[in-house]
Amino acid sequence: ALKILFHGEHSLLRPLKEQILLAKPAPLNITFSDENHLEIMQDNISKGHSLKILLEKLSLPVEQTMAFGDGMNDVELFRTVAAPVVMENASNALKELFPQAHRARHNHEHGVAQFLRDLIL
Repeated sequence: ALKILFHGEHSLLRPLKEQILLAKPAPLNITFSDENHLEIMQDNISKGHSLKILLEKLSLPVEQTMAFGDGMNDVELFRTVAAPVVMENASNALKELFPQAHRARHNHEHGVAQFLRDLIL
């Protein structure tokens, strides 16, 4: 399995995360993508790690990268790109981790498209 996803109440998932961290059978990437979703992957599986591989394969500089995100599963991606963009509907934890990041409207308001239109036009 590349990813195990648990769905449930945050109050139940938090102790599960702690149990897994204590047992830690292998190097793992454990994160909440939102309040009700706990993701568990191999340590080298993340959006940021994947982007690094893609950039290297395409010979593209990281200085020319931008990424949009709204969940804690975007942390490694945001740490990789030159210009992270936090969606309005993002978790407060993500907003606090990246206070200097650009901001885009809520995804239900076509935030990515609006941001890119305003940036380009």
